[in-house]
Amino acid sequence: MAAFPPLEPSRREWAFADYPTLSRESSAWGATTFEYGDTPRETPLQLVYTLLSEAEMQLLRDHYANQQQSYPFILPAAIWAGYDLATVANLLPINGQWLYAGEIEEEPVAPGLYDCTVSLVSLPAG
Repeated sequence: MAAFPPLEPSRREWAFADYPTLSRESSAWGATTFEYGDTPRETPLQLVYTLLSEAEMQLLRDHYANQQQSYPFILPAAIWAGYDLATVANLLPINGQWLYAGEIEEEPVAPGLYDCTVSLVSLPAG
């Protein structure tokens, strides 16, 4: 399992995990939804990078080419730099495995400099 390149993102964006639910219709009360598990299905995470050098951008491209959307990987500590890890670990599976949710979106901003967005999704624990 290849670790993600240790590049600190400029910004991180995530949504809270989706938990398994079951909905039932009732003539008296309408729809009722029940959560039936305490293990989230997946957590989306976007890493936004600004002004990456050609070499740094190539690290991301190479990792994506090797992993694609099929092979899970772990995220290095650099991804969470500047955050209190105890707090983030309560919100995200920081030590879990991740997959690419889509292709890396990159934009050249100057000769040899790139902005990009990397979309990831966590694998369910267990």
